Amino acid sequence: MIELLKEVIELLDYSKKLEEIKNYKTELVEYLKQNGCNKEIIAYTEKINTKNYLDSINELKKVELFINSTFSEAYANILADKNRTKLSVLKSLLLTYESGDLDSLIEHISNDNSLNDYSCPECKYTGELVVSKGNSICPSCGLCVYENSELVVQDARCFTLDQRLTKSRYGGGILDFGNQTLIDFANRDAQGKKLSPLATNNAYRLRKWHSRTGMNSSTARSKMSLGFSLSKYESAIPKKIIIELAKKICYKCKEKDIIRGRGFEIIAAASIYSAVRVLKYPLSLKKIISLADNSGVTPGIIQSTVMILDQAKVYEELKIKLALQVIPIGEICSTLNLTEHETLVVDKLMTKLNTKNLNSGKDPMGFLGAVMYILFRGTGTPLTQRTIASVVSVTEVTIRNRYKELCKKDNIRTLIESYKSLL
Repeated sequence: MIELLKEVIELLDYSKKLEEIKNYKTELVEYLKQNGCNKEIIAYTEKINTKNYLDSINELKKVELFINSTFSEAYANILADKNRTKLSVLKSLLLTYESGDLDSLIEHISNDNSLNDYSCPECKYTGELVVSKGNSICPSCGLCVYENSELVVQDARCFTLDQRLTKSRYGGGILDFGNQTLIDFANRDAQGKKLSPLATNNAYRLRKWHSRTGMNSSTARSKMSLGFSLSKYESAIPKKIIIELAKKICYKCKEKDIIRGRGFEIIAAASIYSAVRVLKYPLSLKKIISLADNSGVTPGIIQSTVMILDQAKVYEELKIKLALQVIPIGEICSTLNLTEHETLVVDKLMTKLNTKNLNSGKDPMGFLGAVMYILFRGTGTPLTQRTIASVVSVTEVTIRNRYKELCKKDNIRTLIESYKSLL
């Protein structure tokens, strides 16, 4: 095994002798010409100066990374074979390329447990592993010995007419909702260590393509700002579908240029309020304003923004319909120190009254406050108008007005009075 490793390493370690680098450069140019690669890449490879072996190694490595080719036939065989042992050899060969210490690395490889005769470290299986979608799985115990994500779809790029006719795509684009990772220029890993030349080159290429595809347009920057504004509400809303619907509403506002003249916080709060009403989630307007973190968002601004979105046909184009705001009865009753039984009675009564369409065009919180005032009036749990108004976030005048409207309807007041016996 060690003799085989020595032969492979000596074949691949082209950084030791300049003559080997020259030969490799010649082989690489022939490889590019035979496979019909870009002429600019071939010319770039031919101009590489092989007198300075460090610079030439870096330049040749760039060509390898660009064309995704291999160094030699032995290197290609190692990459093509998903066997555990040869993959470990490949990993060690890459370490050799970075360290340059051949003798110490051979000793390291000889002591590596992953280079034993068996393929599976769990059950000591010695046969061939099953390869599926880049993962090497032991057929004996089912252990995923080697995990490697593999792209199973077609390449999106087209260079010829035949490729344009044969390539196909299904479904729409995937939306990342602006949650992109920014790659800085520190060139250090998570532990603060400096990246190797190969990793630095990869980071440079990733950073370049990330800037080209992500944050160059004002639309992309606006979407990222909207995503940051909506992230404040994720802790209070456990359902991710509400946040996703709110993001779609925000992006539709950006397309219609409704954000102009308004802050991102206002659009985000109005989108959350709209999503809560569409999906009938019990989140009060007062809670939404508190989560906005004193950014100038008021109930009047949110309500007016929702009306503007409705007039701009944002909801119609998204094929959603606003429902009445779902009142968080459990949260309100808990704040008023009501028992679980009393909370259940209030919930049943409100469900009954909602079927009669008594609250059309009015704040449902004021309607709830008036119903609770009538229900608990004269019982062992007296609730004053001031106490109820402070909890449901309305004024005492609103409570009294809704109370007078309900008292004028004898059948409704009789229904509420009948539920007192259940308390």
